[in-house]
Formats: sequence, C-alpha cells, structure tokens
Amino acid sequence: AHPNEIQHDETMQDPRCVLQILKRHFSRYTPEMVEKVTGVPPDMFHKIADTLVKNSGRERTTSFCYAVGWTQHTIGVQIIRTAGILQLLLGNMGRPGGGIMALRGHANIQGSTDIPTLYNLLPGYLTMPSALREEFDYETYMDHNAQ
Repeated sequence: AHPNEIQHDETMQDPRCVLQILKRHFSRYTPEMVEKVTGVPPDMFHKIADTLVKNSGRERTTSFCYAVGWTQHTIGVQIIRTAGILQLLLGNMGRPGGGIMALRGHANIQGSTDIPTLYNLLPGYLTMPSALREEFDYETYMDHNAQ
C-alpha cells in the first residue's frame, strides 16, 4: 500500500482504527474518575449514559443543542468536542433529528459559514487562496489530512 493511502478496516478492530484509539483513551474514565473530575456521582453518570444510549439507535436519535453557554465557557471547546465524539460513537451524526445544533444569536450565522456564503470561504471551511501567503496545492492538502 502507498504510504499516503487511507487504510480501511471494515471490522473496526485494527489497533489504529479511530474507534479502538478512542476506546483505549476513554477507558481510564471510570464512573469514579468522572466523579473525581466533574463532581457527578456514579449513579447519575450511569443514568445519563443509559438515557443517551436508549435514545440513540435505529428508532431514536439524540441531538445536542447548545448556544453561548458552551461556546463562551472556559472549556467550551472541550465540551463541544466531547459532544461531537459522543454523537459519532452513538451513531447520531447524519441522521434525522440527530447531531449537534449550534444555536446562534442571529438567524443564520452558522448557515452562512456552513454553505458558505461569506466571501473568504470555500466549502469545508477552507479559506480562499491568497497571493499574500503560501497555499497548499490539492495533493499536499489531501496528503496532510490523510496522516
């Protein structure tokens, strides 16, 4: 295989598979560790986890909605990142009624950056090329993101 070729593991059992990496990383967060870090007692942690799992699957989806409470929090990036990881692991991304909804203060701030309608963005939140800075070509961009 070419060194820059993306490897596919349909079984998701390869140790370098993102699912396996996440399992290893988060295995340290036992309910007792969660309580130590967050103050949430193990019984409440289990109740929340069970509720999320029961409302995620073939028949039901969970959606996380947030606004400035998450984005302006001192650990807002970690909170939003955690929600994304949870939703991916629960299978709620890309499903009707699932995912993460960033509620903004104005009617379509999020949409204008997603589509994109702003002058300086390309799809995928990529900035427009500029003569004032070095740019990746397509192959370099793809190689960089495949690593």
